[in-house]
Amino acid sequence: MDVKTIRRITRRFGQCARSALPDHLRIMTPNGEGRTLVISVDGGRLRVRRDKRGPPTRKGRRRYHTDWREPLLLHVYVLNPDGSVDRSFSPLIDGTLGGADTLFDMLRLYLPSLLSIQPTRVVLIADGAPWIWARFEAIVKDGCLAGVGQVLQLIDFYHAVQHLGVFAQEYPGWHSACRTRWRNKARSLLRKGKIGKVLADMQRLVRRHPRNKALKREMHYFLNNGGRFCYAWARRLRVPIGSGPMESAVRRVINMRLKGPGIFWHEDTAETMIMIRAYYKAQRWHEIERLGYSAPVEALL
Repeated sequence: MDVKTIRRITRRFGQCARSALPDHLRIMTPNGEGRTLVISVDGGRLRVRRDKRGPPTRKGRRRYHTDWREPLLLHVYVLNPDGSVDRSFSPLIDGTLGGADTLFDMLRLYLPSLLSIQPTRVVLIADGAPWIWARFEAIVKDGCLAGVGQVLQLIDFYHAVQHLGVFAQEYPGWHSACRTRWRNKARSLLRKGKIGKVLADMQRLVRRHPRNKALKREMHYFLNNGGRFCYAWARRLRVPIGSGPMESAVRRVINMRLKGPGIFWHEDTAETMIMIRAYYKAQRWHEIERLGYSAPVEALL
């Protein structure tokens, strides 16, 4: 077979597997009592190929644009009561180029199967992007997590510390040692769950420079997400305060396969490859293989 044939078979296989979800998805795990379901969302970067208008080159090749796009990934895994990762549950990784609404529609399709293990709590963890938390809030309000004993929302601790560093960097008149000292003190308070003290100090500093937009922007980041910095409580519950597994998923699924020098994708091919690569890296290849053969007849037409 030539390369085009392999590409076409792969694309159709992925489309068949996608059409079989979620009815044929199997969540194989023991009773989830005492266990925690962790749900993360984040994005990566890849280049898509978009043909230009006009005649081809002298060699008959099509000219094309190479626009950057942001594929969005969903990562779900389970924790044991002691906080360790439950190895009996293969993590669920999936993604799309279709945008935020498409990704969260995907999450809604997966949730009934994921909640069938009856976890004690669900942790929603991501960076502070408003589009993520607005949709997480909608899922909670719509009752998609009904029956779960506890739902915990957390801003990734290391993203929060990054914003503290930006605030210190933008404060006028501080030398390097002073910026580092303030950031480390605020970081320690934040880790202990004392977000009130951090905000009070930021507000005091902003009042000295009320026209500094950068300081106000970083302060409002913490004001708008005030209830999502309960790291001391999260540590007592033995749940993660960082989204390291999510960052690892972006690296393994997107950066190591779909992103690279000279790599450009047609959008439908990239959409298929994201799913295939995500299931493969999550050790669910047997599952996507079964999904591809379980597709309804309409998906083959």
